[in-house]
Parts: sequence; C-alpha cells; structure tokens
Amino acid sequence: MLSAEICKPSSSFLPSRNATERTNTIDVPLKEESIFNYYSITNEAKFLKENPQLPHEQKEYYLKENVLRFLGEFAGKVPYTKITYILRDDGLYYGDLKAMDNYRQTAIMPEATDREKAEGEGFEKVEEGLLQPANTAYWISPPKIANYGFVFYFTKELQYDKKLKGYKVTEYILRYPEKLEDVSKSNQIAYGIESNGNNKHYRKNANDFIRDPFFDLSNPNSNLKKILNLVDVDDEKIFQSQQFEKQVEEKLSGLIDQYTKTIMILSKYEPYEPEYNQMCNHAESLLTTIYNSARVIKHIVEEPENHNTESSVFERASNKELMAYFSQKKATVTGGGSCPVTNKRNQPAYLSSFNVYALMNTGNPIESFIHDLDELFSDNKFLESDSENEHYEDYECPHCHETLSGEKKNDPSSWRKTCDHCGEDVRCNKETLAA
Repeated sequence: MLSAEICKPSSSFLPSRNATERTNTIDVPLKEESIFNYYSITNEAKFLKENPQLPHEQKEYYLKENVLRFLGEFAGKVPYTKITYILRDDGLYYGDLKAMDNYRQTAIMPEATDREKAEGEGFEKVEEGLLQPANTAYWISPPKIANYGFVFYFTKELQYDKKLKGYKVTEYILRYPEKLEDVSKSNQIAYGIESNGNNKHYRKNANDFIRDPFFDLSNPNSNLKKILNLVDVDDEKIFQSQQFEKQVEEKLSGLIDQYTKTIMILSKYEPYEPEYNQMCNHAESLLTTIYNSARVIKHIVEEPENHNTESSVFERASNKELMAYFSQKKATVTGGGSCPVTNKRNQPAYLSSFNVYALMNTGNPIESFIHDLDELFSDNKFLESDSENEHYEDYECPHCHETLSGEKKNDPSSWRKTCDHCGEDVRCNKETLAA
C-alpha cells in the first residue's frame, strides 16, 4: 500500500538527509529501510514538470539512467557510480547544460582557488581529448577535504545517438583512500594507467594531476577493468557487477520502460488531482517490482547454483506475473547503497540524476562538487569507512625506497608480495604482527 509520504511533493532536488535518524558514530547498527527513504518518485515528476525545455528523448533517457544507477547501487551493490554526458561538437553536456561553462565561471570568480583553476584546465583537456580520437579519459583528483580522492573515468561510445544528438560518454566515479596532502596512492594509480608502466612521471601535488588527464585509444572495457583494479576492486566483484548490470538491462527493460512512461504521465498532473495519486501508486508498484527483481538477479549472478523460490518465480514469470508477485513485497535495503561517493558511514544517501542536474544548474561543476557532497548530505564530520587503526603504517620498500601504503591488518588478501614501484619482493611477517 502506498504511503502518503511517497507521493508527497518535495520542495527541492538537492540531496536531502535520510529519513532515518543516525548518530555520529561508526558503531550504529545497519538498519533495514525502505528504498523510498532514498528514491523520490515525486522528485522525478517535479523535475520533468519544471524543465519543459528538455526534449522528450532526454527526459526519458535520464529517467531510465536514474533507475538503472539506483538499482546498481542499492540492489546490485556495484562498487562505483556513473553518470552520462552527451558529447557534441562544442563539448560535453548534461541534459541541456554545457559542463565546461561551470568550470569557466568558477575559474573567473575573484575567490577562485588554484585548485578550481586547475580543474577548469583539466576538464577542458578531457573535452578536447574526447573530441579527438581518444575513446577513454582518466582524470585523477587527489584528496580535497578528507582522506579520499577520486578517479573520473570517461568512456565514449563510437555510435552517434540520433535521439540524444551526440555521443554518449559514461563517466565512472571511483573513490580511493588517500590522506590529505598525500599523493602517493594517486601516483600509484597514475603509474598503473601509463602505458606499460614506463616513463613514470612523479606528480608532486593535487594540481599536477588535475591539470593533466590521461587518454587511451584502446578497448574501453579492458580499460575499465584496469582502473577498477587500480582502486582496489577485485576481478570477481568487477565480473559480478558487469553481469548484474547486463542482466538488469536485458531482463527488466520492459518494466523500466513502463516505469519511465508512468513518470512522464505523472508529471502532467498536479498533486491535488486524483490522477496524481493513482499514477504515483502505479509508479511505486512498478519500482518495487523492478527493485525486488533486481535483487533476485544479484542472487542469481552471485550464487547461480543456489536457486530459491524467488529466483524460480523470476525466471519463468511474465512481467504481469512479476508485478503480481514482487509488488506485494517490501522494497528495502540494509545500510544504504554501495556507492562510496555518497555512502557515508553516518549518513547514507543517493545522488540522483536530477540532483546532479540541479547542482549543475546552480553553477557547480560535477567533478568538483563530488568532493563536497559531505557538506550537502550531513552536518557531521565525515567518518572514514576504514579508520586509520585498521591499517598498517605506510612503509618503505627496502629495494627502491619508495613509500608503500599500509595494508589492512585484518585482510591478508590485501598484503602485497611485491613492490608497486620496482616489483621486488616486499613480503614481511604480518602473520606474526596480526597474531
């Protein structure tokens, strides 16, 4: 049954605090919560109503992207988030917003910092590279306000999209741990990106990375695996995540199309009209069915030999039968989404496609405000998901004397056997230390 809260119009597209009260401690038990604490059906309809200038095709596209990304983060628990730009002759667009305009405006402000100016230079090079033969771009952004940095990985589709009037560019947003003012992990990632690890150029500070993105002409799929490995995502997780996304698009596309059409119709009504609640109810039933089906897909991908009642229903049912079965079940998530961009230990959240548009529309460059999301999601100081005392201290390679980041104490699989820089044996008696 639809709760009144789900169909209650929201006053803002900006990310809001989660409906469940949380305390500023890393020991808060994870709670099972409704997905509608994170995903707003009414915000989608409101966005469409307030942006009539967007072509119908773009509205449908971003609705679908929003659903797929939410399913990835909350049902599939994929280790990244991603957004889609459209590449046209004059640069990258998000909807009808030209991304470079925000960087230029920020850079000319009297209070603009050196980092903000460097971000403008770097993003302009990303655009120029993608307008040329490059299929992929890597843009490393070291820590800005807390002990983590980001890699922004751009992949360009080679097929021109007639509906969107440009080339789709998917941006994967990947977070990695690194202490403020330290760029050793950033350099490690850069060394891994550079061709064959040769001609390694050490970068001294954040702006050195931000001004100069990397480009590649080779296969985007192999490059994605490489960059995910470099930010410590293992091969099994990469495979499962890609299989999950592939199967969701293949098996749930019909239901997702129904959902996007329902939101398009919902946006034509005012909240006081009876049709508004009727369409909102239908949208909730569809999204509940889609989400619960996606959770079954995750189970099938991760445990293909372990069939249960839900997987058996899913594999043989029509869309109508899926609706009858899964719409009656609760759509819940434990611990929020998987996205490290927004999943703060003290304040899980979801950054929707429409949040991104709203923030860009106020002059914020996407890749810059990603670092500042903590200020938007929580008044509390950000708490790292891995506290310092869970890692060994950084140490020096006895052969080349380069600094190596400390591994996790309780995760022997993270203990390196060879130096990241020279490849020599650096195994030590961590088994004794952990005893």
